[in-house]
Amino acid sequence: MPVESDDARARRTRALTIPMRWTLAAVAVVVVAGSVSAGWMLTADEPASTAPPSAAPAVTPGPLPDATPVPGSEVQDPDPAAAPYAGVPPLPTPTPLVAAPLPAGASADGALVEGFPAAVAGPLTGADIVTSSLAVDGGVVQAALTARTDATADEVRADYAARWTALGLAAAGSDTADAFADPFSSVMLAFAAGSGTGTVYTVYAVLRTG
Repeated sequence: MPVESDDARARRTRALTIPMRWTLAAVAVVVVAGSVSAGWMLTADEPASTAPPSAAPAVTPGPLPDATPVPGSEVQDPDPAAAPYAGVPPLPTPTPLVAAPLPAGASADGALVEGFPAAVAGPLTGADIVTSSLAVDGGVVQAALTARTDATADEVRADYAARWTALGLAAAGSDTADAFADPFSSVMLAFAAGSGTGTVYTVYAVLRTG
């Protein structure tokens, strides 16, 4: 078997080493390039957000325990000396203006018929009575009065309005008549047109015993 000389062995080693060096260099370049590419892809998949972080909602502090109260900031204690609130006063309970037994029905000229409810439907002071009458049906009496006075129509209205209000009746008038009423009674005032001899008026009343 021939023995390889030292020069031949050196030339073979150099011949094998140069290709291997190129191969190793090429592999290294490929590996480095792949690493750089992979890193770039990972970075591109998750782009950095440029939006500023959302601000936390502002918290409004509540009143401090040691804060000094200002006028109107607290509910004032009730005045112990004040009278207790009783609410809206109740409305007065209506009561009948006439009571049984009722008078008999009748009529009269120049005077009030017997049993006529003068407190409700009687004439003004100083007025002249023309006629008066009563009609009764069970617990209901109808009274009518016609009278003449030197007072004006407005004065007659004011007189009867004050009288009926004092009796607890409420206004229930219309454009053609002055009227007052409650659950048991109703009264009305009317005027004759142009009599030429003072103010002539008529009062009508329907009164119930209950």
